[in-house]
Amino acid sequence: MADEVAKPDDPDADDRLRDLLRTVGHDAAGVDQSALESIRQKLLNAAPAPASMSGHPSAAVREVHSSSAAVTPKSQSSPQSGSRSMLTKLAAVSVAAVSCVALWVAGLFGPGPGGGIALGDVLRPLNTAEMLHLQLVRGDDTRDVWIHQPGVVRRQDSPTRYEIIRGSRLWRVDETENTVVSEDSPFFTGAGASVDVFDALGLDVASSDLSDVPATGQEVYDGVECDVFQTTLEENDRELALTWYADRATNRLRAIVAHDKGAVPGGLPVMEVRLVAVDEPFDESLFVVADSLSEDGRIGKVLQAQGIVTLKPVMNARWTPLARQMLLRRGDWLRTDVRGANAALAAMTTEVQLTVGPASLLEFISPSEVRLHYGQVQIHSSGELEEPFLLRGPGEAQVEVTAEGKQLIRVARDESLATVAEPPLWLQGFEGTTSNESIGSLIVEVDGRNVPLTVGYHHVSVEIRDQIVRTTIEQSFVNHTDVRLEGVFHFPLPQDASISGFGMWIGDELVEADVVEKQRAREIYETILRERRDPGLLEWTGGNIFKARVFPIEANSEKRIKIVYTQVVPLRGNRYRYSYALNSELLRTSPLRELSIDVLCYSDLPLLKVECSSHDVRSEMTAHSAHVEFSAQEYSPDRDFELVFELDERQSDVVVIPHRRGDDGYFVIQLMPPSPGGNWQREVLPDGEPMNMLVLCDTSASMDSTKREHQREFVASLLSSMGENDRFR
Repeated sequence: MADEVAKPDDPDADDRLRDLLRTVGHDAAGVDQSALESIRQKLLNAAPAPASMSGHPSAAVREVHSSSAAVTPKSQSSPQSGSRSMLTKLAAVSVAAVSCVALWVAGLFGPGPGGGIALGDVLRPLNTAEMLHLQLVRGDDTRDVWIHQPGVVRRQDSPTRYEIIRGSRLWRVDETENTVVSEDSPFFTGAGASVDVFDALGLDVASSDLSDVPATGQEVYDGVECDVFQTTLEENDRELALTWYADRATNRLRAIVAHDKGAVPGGLPVMEVRLVAVDEPFDESLFVVADSLSEDGRIGKVLQAQGIVTLKPVMNARWTPLARQMLLRRGDWLRTDVRGANAALAAMTTEVQLTVGPASLLEFISPSEVRLHYGQVQIHSSGELEEPFLLRGPGEAQVEVTAEGKQLIRVARDESLATVAEPPLWLQGFEGTTSNESIGSLIVEVDGRNVPLTVGYHHVSVEIRDQIVRTTIEQSFVNHTDVRLEGVFHFPLPQDASISGFGMWIGDELVEADVVEKQRAREIYETILRERRDPGLLEWTGGNIFKARVFPIEANSEKRIKIVYTQVVPLRGNRYRYSYALNSELLRTSPLRELSIDVLCYSDLPLLKVECSSHDVRSEMTAHSAHVEFSAQEYSPDRDFELVFELDERQSDVVVIPHRRGDDGYFVIQLMPPSPGGNWQREVLPDGEPMNMLVLCDTSASMDSTKREHQREFVASLLSSMGENDRFR
């Protein structure tokens, strides 16, 4: 069309021009006077000042016209042809001028830095960023999400509840309950793969489907001028309209706002995603699952109780006497009786041990914080603590422990916390019946000093048959000296276990022990010792410690010892847990040359799964059996070995397990105590209606001193368990 208009010898040029202008006039929109005034002002402000006021008013037109004349030279024609040519040229110049103004206005009012970008250009930096911090808002609920590529995510539901995702694992953490539950991550696509941002937010949005979505306009969001993109999303059988806001200055996504499609404009959004930070410095601890967390909510465990020791969970009225190991949770109170040698040893999940003395009350606040209301407690840290351990007093007094060592602290009369310099008699006696060396120790005398021999290898074989566990330990102790030694082997037995075997290697031959009366056993040992043969004598020394005299330990050799014990692990709901103590002060400085743990489990009921949250193990499982292995060399354990077995069916509340040995036999009856929901967790006394107890005691002469002492301890434990509303007579 432009070529036809430009022909000066076309007799129909004027008619064509009129038709063209008439068409434009019909299709053109009405004149917006305010827009014209705005354009005029911008043109005046942007145009350079004229060099002289005497300039010809049609100079610009002449310039364009001159340019047109140069493109289309004049031809010889009649006056009528010249008139037509002049009109044609005038129209061309007018169209060119309007086009120039339109382009200039577009430059002044156009989209700027974000002009022409698609939504994919906005989203691409999100997937390449190393660190993102976003907020997902639904009503009054705000969830913070941190993404550290590749493959690490933290989703914060509340100040104490969050999820941490790392690679193929997901941990659900509840710090209030001190629990962590591990499961497979739904976002894992391969080693080293990045996590999709929208998957981490829980949104069913595919970035690839949004790459070509164009901007639909501009709006101001949170005080920032943004390009706007519109998409939709299907969620919970409803369709949402998503509005995406991208900063026009940086092309960076600022927010996504979702409304119900078809909702009244201006209503509250259903959801809002805000981008808080990109590639800014962050705290690495955000993505760390604390070692003090546990699957069952424990913050520690009572390892040993001597005398009358009771525990009261938070919100409970009654106290539970402790006769075996007990898990500790937040808010638990541990109390020791005033009369007698009453004491307790508790191990926190922060690798701190607490020894509570007589007439004491200790409140467990968190894995790294306790409150001593009255009495005394010894704090034992076996190494430098990553987080200070805090002991609070009944008032404002407090003591922080960070370094390795022991501190004995008591509550003074003015409610301050005072340090006790010398260990009292109760502590000396209690420590004589407990051991910090969980895997056992062989103490020998060298140059007048009692020193432990280093451990060579430590092999553990475990067989579990329907909660009945048989643990066999074979270990060696290394004599690095040039002399023959005699030693004493100390082994801390689990409180709910019983010894079933003991032996030593004499040369390459294993010699098993026989069980005889205590005095007779000592006489046999002394006889063998005088004959300079290899005796071994295993004795119970009180508490949970067994002691064996070992001779000889040849120079520059290893003494090999075997010990076997059995125990019954309790069922909690449909799960039971096996724990083997590995944490040891000795092994911190002298690592195990070789450690192996081999566990075989057989179950009449189908097994659902077997988990080991403490160590990386190899495992295989069938419907009614499981095999778990762990091995390491030059190893210093920092936690106990724990396995959790989950049954696929609920066991009967009463189970009888028979066993035959020759012509004789015996059986075990297992009872499942009732509890809310059928999930029995701890052996604590339940609350109920106030009790009125009548206690009858035998005071006749038929009671000897030992029986009378047992009776006294029983009555004292019974009375110490009563709540404030219980009565007795």
